Amino acid sequence: MVVEQTPGNPYPTTTVRIKPKTSPLSADNAKVDLWLREQPNPVDTFTQFDYEYIKKQLQGYLNPGEAEATPAEPTEAIEPVAPPVA
Repeated sequence: MVVEQTPGNPYPTTTVRIKPKTSPLSADNAKVDLWLREQPNPVDTFTQFDYEYIKKQLQGYLNPGEAEATPAEPTEAIEPVAPPVA
């Protein structure tokens, strides 16, 4: 990251630019290939909850005194949508 200031102005402006630094995952190409092949699919790993469950959780967080006596249970997980194939 680079921070630049423009001098000579009574109200100087500051600009922040991202300066990415790249590095290899590993020097061993076999390890990189293995990591890429065996990377888990996040859609299969994490549960996608329905709107009502998320709404109950948010309301419980925002209004803790008004929370229900029993915790909200997910009613149904949403079926993941496959990304379009290009």
